[in-house]
Amino acid sequence: AMGGVRINHAPQVPAAVPVRPRVSYFELDPHGALYERMLKARSISIHVPAGFEGIALELIAVIA
Repeated sequence: AMGGVRINHAPQVPAAVPVRPRVSYFELDPHGALYERMLKARSISIHVPAGFEGIALELIAVIA
């Protein structure tokens, strides 16, 4: 397994996020050294392993 910032399934999303049918939502776990490094770098990378052909990803930032 690859190391990285933990993601958690989000069964409910903030009101600012558009809810679409047949879409799964996840949120970044805002804890830990890797999360802090990501914030400091102001950069994010997402790895999608082989086998997910046709997948579409969308990153939505919600400012609390």
